[in-house]
Amino acid sequence: MTAIERPPTSLGDIDEESVALILELQRQDGELLGSAAKGKQLEGSALSDSEMALNLHLEELSMASVSFSDHKIAKSIQTAIREDADTLKKLSDEELMATQDRNLSLELSGNPASKSEDVGAAPPEGVGIVEDGDAELIEKMTCIYVTGEHDGLQEGSVAGQEAEGSAWAASRPHRPRECISCGDRYHFTDVSRAPCQHEYCRQCLRQLFEGSMLDESMFPPRCCKRPLPLDKNLLFLPEEVVKTFREKAVEFSTPNRTYCHRTGCLAFIPPSRYVNGVAHCRDCAASTCVSCKGISHKGDCPHDESLQQVIDLARSEGWQRCQNCWTMVELGTGCYHMTCRCGSQFCYLCGTPYVLNYRGILAKQCHCAEWDEHRLLERAEEIDGRDHVDQVLVDDVAVANAHAERINRIMQNLRENHECDHLRWRGRPGPRECEECGDEMPLFIYECRQCNIMACRRCRYNRL
Repeated sequence: MTAIERPPTSLGDIDEESVALILELQRQDGELLGSAAKGKQLEGSALSDSEMALNLHLEELSMASVSFSDHKIAKSIQTAIREDADTLKKLSDEELMATQDRNLSLELSGNPASKSEDVGAAPPEGVGIVEDGDAELIEKMTCIYVTGEHDGLQEGSVAGQEAEGSAWAASRPHRPRECISCGDRYHFTDVSRAPCQHEYCRQCLRQLFEGSMLDESMFPPRCCKRPLPLDKNLLFLPEEVVKTFREKAVEFSTPNRTYCHRTGCLAFIPPSRYVNGVAHCRDCAASTCVSCKGISHKGDCPHDESLQQVIDLARSEGWQRCQNCWTMVELGTGCYHMTCRCGSQFCYLCGTPYVLNYRGILAKQCHCAEWDEHRLLERAEEIDGRDHVDQVLVDDVAVANAHAERINRIMQNLRENHECDHLRWRGRPGPRECEECGDEMPLFIYECRQCNIMACRRCRYNRL
């Protein structure tokens, strides 16, 4: 008995020529039916239900034709991108290999290559390089928009194996990917890969971008200190999130920002709306002085008594003010190297900003002390207390000496690692409080092996 073939369930299951023929025949039938009905109703009379239904049907056919045409164009462009990407990658590899061979020959012949011709130098200008992240993004777009395949949680080849053609890569099964944030597993088209190779599902990625717009210390959204590029995540983010993020990017990149002075508005006013020292709010049309941040006025800015009181309090308490966004900053623990939530770095004692040196590293420009010994001692006592909570100090020389030795060792470690990059972590059982966001972690928390700061999972990957 011959098996019954399953009929196509959508236009995506039919070849392009058949789809075009179906749409054209339906359009011709609809126009023929519409022309036959013309002249049979009174002039100026409302359309009948059948006529209205026919018009809607013709509109839907027109939109389907446009959508089908767009799909063909997109498929053609995507195919060209995949084919060109493979070609450019091969050209890039060949040029790089030729450069390395030439430099090696020069070195063996006693005529070393110049610095501009070092082994491993970048390929010549004009030769494109397709990065792994770009290749995977192309593969995901191909799977979603061209092949239409979504193979669920099938097991397949593991990422990082020998390179393969984009056309084949788009059609083969993929192993499920684990989101670094929530730990759930998803189809590879539903996760975005960060520059550090960690992957985020659509929901966690959206939460990360939205969270960065609410908490400036997490802007730009990043993982392992490397920013997540917006242009490579447009596939995974809703349009309204992208629009708001771009607006926030302008706000957070503006030094000495101006916000609407009206308490009922307080909207950010971009520099493009400054005219002669006056910022014009696009939300409520109010005018705000760019200098004093109050209502616009003529002449010199009026004295702000409340602001002066805050400045006097900050001076008496030893607080510092960020020279980029003018936010008041108070040092709790740690060294005098401060990082404001806006990203600006400066000395807590004198306020001098850190400047990029010749190696591209932010370097201190003043001669102030690096830390306060009293604060350092307090921090060492706090760290030591994590492992000796139940220790009762008694008049015992051995106990006192052991405690003093631990404190000295911790203080020395803090001096050596006060500019810590937080590269090595260990887990500690909870409940513990994150020292960055203040949230309590009931089960476990991360502790840096170098500087001993404790951070939750989100702060470890997306803030520090």
